[in-house]
Amino acid sequence: MMSYRVWFALLPMLLATCSTATTSPRTSPPAAPVEQSSRGSGAPNTKTSPLDESGPQPPLFVTAEVMEPLRLAGASRIHLSQSVRDRLRKSGHDKARADLMVCVDESGAVESSVFSAPLGDEAGEDEVIDAIDKWRFRPYIVNGERALVCFKVGFTDELN
Repeated sequence: MMSYRVWFALLPMLLATCSTATTSPRTSPPAAPVEQSSRGSGAPNTKTSPLDESGPQPPLFVTAEVMEPLRLAGASRIHLSQSVRDRLRKSGHDKARADLMVCVDESGAVESSVFSAPLGDEAGEDEVIDAIDKWRFRPYIVNGERALVCFKVGFTDELN
């Protein structure tokens, strides 16, 4: 399986340009231009593009509402431990808030979770990530094929 580190490096830019998620696949990149053979026969060069569509595809971006009915396991409501809640409350917060981008692989397992707006407490962030890692989904299907999908999740916990 291809590593999607490049996609996550571009994640902040993607989030900024995709304020509303889509449930349809992104359009494929244009094919490489056809080159003329160097032998002068006029026959097109049939080399495949480095962006060949048969390779690993980029993740599709969907809304959390699309993925919720596909959830098979894991708590939909995440609660922070009392020690994290106390620390956040002492630092002047009345609510714990964070936004994450969650990507689910072709089998329905969480592949990655990245904070786009951190919680502000490292132990609390670890708790949120641990809970999200337990999520399991039915595979997301596009044109009869399982697809890697990513969606934004908002996390809020009242501290009072």
